[in-house]
Amino acid sequence: MPHDSTTATNAAAIPITSHADGPGLLGAGMTAMSEQLDALDASDWSKETDCTEWDVRAMVAHLVATAQEQVRPSLTVTRMLRGRRHYRQRAALDARNQIQIDDLAAYDGPTLRARYRELTPKAVASVRRTPAPLRALNVPSGLPGVPKLQLGYLFDVIYLRDIWMHGVDIAWATGRPRVVGPADVPAVEQVVRDLGREWSGPAVRLTVHGALDASWMLGQGDITAELAADAVELCRSLAGRPPDQQPTLIAGDPAALTTLQEFRVLF
Repeated sequence: MPHDSTTATNAAAIPITSHADGPGLLGAGMTAMSEQLDALDASDWSKETDCTEWDVRAMVAHLVATAQEQVRPSLTVTRMLRGRRHYRQRAALDARNQIQIDDLAAYDGPTLRARYRELTPKAVASVRRTPAPLRALNVPSGLPGVPKLQLGYLFDVIYLRDIWMHGVDIAWATGRPRVVGPADVPAVEQVVRDLGREWSGPAVRLTVHGALDASWMLGQGDITAELAADAVELCRSLAGRPPDQQPTLIAGDPAALTTLQEFRVLF
């Protein structure tokens, strides 16, 4: 098409969430999740989610188990090792997630909900006091083809992103609204940041609306296409969920739309 890119903010230049802000955002995300879980009734816990092996109760068990690991990080290691022994056919992260579900199999939905609320301040405090040398460590992602992650990135970005996306999953599964909170915009921005950092195609302008309204450039050089997407639906697509609304091509090269629809970001 090409268009001038000088007025578009490069998505890859979005600042990463800092350790100063990360724990507070995590707490906000966990609090919003607790409020969302408070609205569930007895019939909601068995409803299937977009994570095909998990119903709502299993998804909340994963959230509770992750909060346990935030409080006691060594628990992540032991669950990874147990997952490797018991679920050899699965990727390491998927095996650990299944161990989480196994460990909390005896708890019903309301008990898990209460436990999550109880763990929230402890998890946030633990993340906040993680020392810099530990945050700088590179740890395995647990997924094939995904490189190691810095522990600080896991704490400040991925933990919140996981909670936020599972809030979307639970809302879609139950038909009950997701609780909107102050962590929503930072969570989406960090997804777009990773999209921008990993985008290798021609430059495009991406405009999102809904949870936030913003425009970014993906890639370098003259813009070859303009794309638009609902912010939540874009994140669902990037997480491998089946979005209700796909991104749309406003103008330019249709190949850019296909690239975006097929793109995946770590959640």
